[in-house]
Amino acid sequence: MASSAKEIRILVVDDIESVATMPADGLRKLDQTVVTVLSGQDAITLFKKSHVDAVVCDLAMPELNGRQVSAAIKRICEERGTRKPVIVLLSGWGGRLDHEETLPDAGIDLILEKPVEVRDMLRSIVKVHEKRSASQPTHL
Repeated sequence: MASSAKEIRILVVDDIESVATMPADGLRKLDQTVVTVLSGQDAITLFKKSHVDAVVCDLAMPELNGRQVSAAIKRICEERGTRKPVIVLLSGWGGRLDHEETLPDAGIDLILEKPVEVRDMLRSIVKVHEKRSASQPTHL
């Protein structure tokens, strides 16, 4: 990618496999490492076992929605004393979301509307990731 040669590990979460595959394939074409899961619970389970730099998650999913996944990941990072990954929610709802002012409290960094341009999404993720990496020391 032109804005950063750094490869980041991205977890894509959507309850519809074909919808998860589209951004995942696009990100892979941009030389990123991508893992996909089909539920919020699977995302949390994978996150507990494996490092990711960013999470791209559908907002509206059954059982655990994107906000709940984000809040759980934020809580896990706080408990571990580790840096939270960049969290991007994808929404097909358009317009303003209810309780938008509480998004940072849930650990959400960005909300993008579907359909999303993958190159622009990655550029935004890298920008937040680099800003956070420059301003926060990594806990070991």
